Amino acid sequence: MEVQIHSSNSRCGVRTLRLTAPRLRVLAIVALLWSAGLILAAVVAPRVLGGLLEDREYGARGAERSRLGERLRGLVAQMTSLEAQAEAARHTLVKLHLAFGLKVPRHAASGTALPVPPPRSIYSDTVAYGQSLEQKTEQELGTLSSLFADVEGYEVSHRVEIPGIPAASPLRGGDFVLISTFGIRRSVFTGAMEFHSGIDLAAAVGTPVRAPADGQVVFAGRIDMQANAVWWRFGNLVIVRHAAGYTTVFAHLDEVRARTGQRLRRGDVLGTVGNSGWSSSPHLHYEVRIPGASGWRPIEPRLFILDHHWDDEEEVLARGRHGPVVGTYEPLPSGAR
Repeated sequence: MEVQIHSSNSRCGVRTLRLTAPRLRVLAIVALLWSAGLILAAVVAPRVLGGLLEDREYGARGAERSRLGERLRGLVAQMTSLEAQAEAARHTLVKLHLAFGLKVPRHAASGTALPVPPPRSIYSDTVAYGQSLEQKTEQELGTLSSLFADVEGYEVSHRVEIPGIPAASPLRGGDFVLISTFGIRRSVFTGAMEFHSGIDLAAAVGTPVRAPADGQVVFAGRIDMQANAVWWRFGNLVIVRHAAGYTTVFAHLDEVRARTGQRLRRGDVLGTVGNSGWSSSPHLHYEVRIPGASGWRPIEPRLFILDHHWDDEEEVLARGRHGPVVGTYEPLPSGAR
């Protein structure tokens, strides 16, 4: 096949294009490939564009999900803080109930365990935990309302006794460590099991020891060994009687800054932390005693320390005002009974 191309310009010659069989086959193949390419593009292009749009949408949704997830975690953290504050307030109000001698409702004596949610999605555990926190906080707030009403009623009707309740720590701030708790322990000196009728708070020598409530000093000094060998071991000692029906004991003092018969106000310095008597290191031995059928019996002092929280707070509250049986602890010295 021959194709002649004539130009409109007479000066230009005639161009001839010979289409042989091989050239025709090549042109046919090129045309076929071009047509196939157009068809493929028409089919694939929408899917490619759709995939690109879906990827962009997925990325946007992923970013939004992450943002909402961070906000969710922040809200749960705030709820955790609120629940912890409510729990601390419950502990304080339960302590006040025990200090005032009020009956503590059974549901208020211990906290509510949080359920463990089954995993379902990336944020399902956080959502479920937040919901359980919300439920527990609502229960805590309901308990607080009831406890607060009882405490408020008692304070209104016992205004005179309130200043005499030993409700503060004898050591202020956080520069002390609980080294021995109330209860049965092994003596570091004799190796025998004995009842420890108070708590030991380690602190630097010279740390001020303050009266936890208004009261009158009934003993200040050191018990003579001939009169009472057990109380002689406590070294320099101050014993305070409070009008609300409590007696507090402060032992192993370095300095005694109070005198027998002196009236103290809550916060007054009555001595300093020391290492006198049978003491292996500087600390304050602190007791709270209440009157009983057989004299002044010791009870857990941490129940009355409202300005400090302990790691085993729930356990302390659960024990309540239950003290040792008569004969397992040393009675107060004769001059302080």
